Amino acid sequence: MTNAVQKKISIVMPTHEMGGKGIKYFDQQFAAILQQTTKDFDLVVSDQSTDNLIENRCEYYSDRVDIKYHRFDGPRRAANNFNNAMKLATSEILKPLFVDDRMFRADTLETYIRIHDENPNHHWAFTGFIHCLDDADGFDKEMKLINPQIPVWNPEIYLYNTTGCPSGMSILNHEEMPTMDDTFMWVNDVEWYMRLYLKYDFPVLYDDIHTLIRIHEESVTSHINDDTKQSENERVRQMYDGVTK
Repeated sequence: MTNAVQKKISIVMPTHEMGGKGIKYFDQQFAAILQQTTKDFDLVVSDQSTDNLIENRCEYYSDRVDIKYHRFDGPRRAANNFNNAMKLATSEILKPLFVDDRMFRADTLETYIRIHDENPNHHWAFTGFIHCLDDADGFDKEMKLINPQIPVWNPEIYLYNTTGCPSGMSILNHEEMPTMDDTFMWVNDVEWYMRLYLKYDFPVLYDDIHTLIRIHEESVTSHINDDTKQSENERVRQMYDGVTK
């Protein structure tokens, strides 16, 4: 399931069984992946599933998409699996995409490539996103789309996420790229954004909606308790309040 030709952009997908729905979400990804207007991409999967369903499905799709499947036996935390997937990708541009989210348009990958080509001095980018309320079975039947958002930067990004989750972003693949802090569970994405900003300056913010973010009970953040949220918010506030470039 590998190809020696380096592609322009990698879809970087950490996966797990997600309460039994991971394989359905993974299958639904391919309705969007197979429709992409560019073929200059590969799919890098870092899988923490306790079964072989996603691995077998990667084999099934491998004649249509350049898929690089990896079994990750590290800590079962979102940041660890995310970091592993990012590390394994070799393309010029990395496009994170959680297994329960989805590209919203056929030209999504082409758009990210164009954004980076047109903004060579910017290291990372966000596009707009919209939320979806439904389960895995109903996704392709009647989607309830709500709350469209365009990414906006704010100086307290480490506390208030106004750009969206990593599924709506892209970043150039450099060896010195900061990794997500695996000691966080609630603010791991926005704390990472803050370090990316301190290293690379502002991202490109692109208004068009290119990502569908699914809201459901099996998401990682839905299982985080209020005490953890409060503790992490306080910790990250102490880290960055008053910090400027």
